[in-house]
Amino acid sequence: MPEADVRTQWSARLHRLETPLAMDPLLLSDLVLPLRLAVVSIVDGYRPWAERRARLAGNPFGVNRVPPGSHDPVLLTAAIATWRGGGPLCLPRLDKRRNQGHGGRTAPITVG
Repeated sequence: MPEADVRTQWSARLHRLETPLAMDPLLLSDLVLPLRLAVVSIVDGYRPWAERRARLAGNPFGVNRVPPGSHDPVLLTAAIATWRGGGPLCLPRLDKRRNQGHGGRTAPITVG
């Protein structure tokens, strides 16, 4: 989305606030509004359920999350490398409600 469109959207949102923000307008427009935040958890980096179950079969801990092999470091580092190279940040997502609470991959979220 072009920067001008983003500024216009945020400006409209700020004007709808009932209580004005106690912040210098220049600080708000030049520093705060250009920030684009994305939240990701290490949990989102778990491998898909079938792959995780196969990799962790017979593990002595009796759990299917956390032990070595439950995460997909290649996926996570590739997402960060793409973003650092100027591409969009495409973050994997895990929905813990899937697979009887063991979790499963959902559609990734793309930022930028």
